[in-house]
Amino acid sequence: MLHDGGMWATATCPAPFSGETALFAIEPLGREREKSTREEQAYERAALKAFAEASAEHHGCSAPRLP
Repeated sequence: MLHDGGMWATATCPAPFSGETALFAIEPLGREREKSTREEQAYERAALKAFAEASAEHHGCSAPRLP
Protein backbone atom coordinates (compact mmCIF):
# COMPACT_ATOMS: atom_id res chain seq x y z
CA MET A 1 0.00 0.00 0.00
CA LEU A 2 1.20 3.51 -0.80
CA HIS A 3 1.63 6.16 1.89
CA ASP A 4 -1.64 7.89 0.91
CA GLY A 5 -3.67 4.68 0.94
CA GLY A 6 -3.20 3.94 -2.75
CA MET A 7 -2.29 0.51 -4.10
CA TRP A 8 -0.06 -0.65 -6.94
CA ALA A 9 0.74 -3.65 -9.14
CA THR A 10 3.47 -4.44 -11.69
CA ALA A 11 3.83 -6.59 -14.80
CA THR A 12 6.76 -7.36 -17.11
CA CYS A 13 6.21 -6.46 -20.76
CA PRO A 14 7.55 -8.02 -23.99
CA ALA A 15 9.22 -6.42 -27.02
CA PRO A 16 9.50 -3.65 -27.94
CA PHE A 17 9.59 -2.99 -24.19
CA SER A 18 11.51 -6.14 -23.25
CA GLY A 19 12.34 -6.18 -19.59
CA GLU A 20 10.39 -3.00 -18.88
CA THR A 21 7.98 -2.99 -15.97
CA ALA A 22 4.42 -1.70 -16.27
CA LEU A 23 3.15 0.04 -13.17
CA PHE A 24 -0.55 0.17 -12.33
CA ALA A 25 -1.72 2.34 -9.43
CA ILE A 26 -4.96 3.39 -7.81
CA GLU A 27 -5.33 6.21 -5.31
CA PRO A 28 -8.40 7.06 -3.24
CA LEU A 29 -9.89 10.42 -4.19
CA GLY A 30 -11.80 12.81 -2.00
CA ARG A 31 -11.46 10.79 1.16
CA GLU A 32 -11.62 13.02 4.21
CA ARG A 33 -10.43 10.50 6.76
CA GLU A 34 -6.94 9.07 7.14
CA LYS A 35 -7.58 5.34 6.61
CA SER A 36 -9.79 3.40 4.21
CA THR A 37 -12.35 0.97 5.54
CA ARG A 38 -11.79 -2.73 4.84
CA GLU A 39 -14.63 -2.63 2.34
CA GLU A 40 -13.06 0.31 0.49
CA GLN A 41 -9.67 -1.39 0.45
CA ALA A 42 -11.21 -4.61 -0.90
CA TYR A 43 -13.08 -2.70 -3.63
CA GLU A 44 -9.99 -0.69 -4.61
CA ARG A 45 -7.84 -3.82 -4.73
CA ALA A 46 -10.42 -5.64 -6.89
CA ALA A 47 -10.68 -2.63 -9.24
CA LEU A 48 -6.89 -2.37 -9.53
CA LYS A 49 -6.55 -6.10 -10.15
CA ALA A 50 -9.24 -6.13 -12.87
CA PHE A 51 -7.79 -3.10 -14.65
CA ALA A 52 -4.18 -4.32 -14.41
CA GLU A 53 -5.07 -7.81 -15.66
CA ALA A 54 -7.03 -6.46 -18.64
CA SER A 55 -4.35 -3.92 -19.56
CA ALA A 56 -1.48 -6.40 -19.17
CA GLU A 57 -3.31 -8.97 -21.33
CA HIS A 58 -4.08 -6.34 -23.98
CA HIS A 59 -0.40 -5.36 -24.21
CA GLY A 60 0.98 -8.91 -23.96
CA CYS A 61 2.56 -8.37 -20.54
CA SER A 62 2.88 -10.94 -17.78
CA ALA A 63 0.14 -11.36 -15.20
CA PRO A 64 0.28 -8.41 -12.79
CA ARG A 65 1.66 -8.89 -9.29
CA LEU A 66 0.08 -7.04 -6.40
CA PRO A 67 2.06 -6.79 -3.18
